[in-house]
Amino acid sequence: MIRSRFILALFLLLFVAQYSTAQTEQQSMIIGGSLGLNFNQQDSFRTTTFNFSPTFGYFVVKNLVLGASIGIGTTSDNKAKGRKNRFFLNTTFIPFIRYYFLKEKIRPFIYARFGYVNSTSLINGGSANVDGITGGGGIGFVYFASKQVGIETTIGYTAQKLQKQNLNSTIGFGVGLQYYFHPRVKNLPKT
Repeated sequence: MIRSRFILALFLLLFVAQYSTAQTEQQSMIIGGSLGLNFNQQDSFRTTTFNFSPTFGYFVVKNLVLGASIGIGTTSDNKAKGRKNRFFLNTTFIPFIRYYFLKEKIRPFIYARFGYVNSTSLINGGSANVDGITGGGGIGFVYFASKQVGIETTIGYTAQKLQKQNLNSTIGFGVGLQYYFHPRVKNLPKT
């Protein structure tokens, strides 16, 4: 059963790739994901955040994509100022906008994003759940390894405000892999 689903998924991917182009033209789409790693230090208090975010985007005009990512990640911090080590599980839903420059194999872009975040803390066997908002922006570069596959890097500012907590902001670095496609409709022969 799993083997037949894998073969079907592979066939569909190859079919879509055959009728796709790697463009940032209007009506093109991207699907993929990114990994992020952030470090923050304030006095003797340090945090490390890791996240994974699948993404989908649609080019509303040439070089301008609107999309969203759904993320899951973790945050941990050290024993600063008498606190014990803490661990947080974070989930996000973040709409984004991105604009690409140039038409080269390596294309720079700028991006902005703003959305919802939920954080569940796990401390000493107990848990607490809080909601909040997150946002940020930055710059990035995408390298087109093929007509459809883009490998990207980003550096940017991210801020997060959870209920009853101070604003937390970081500068972070991310890497991602995106699949760019533009479905084409073949002209049917006249009868």
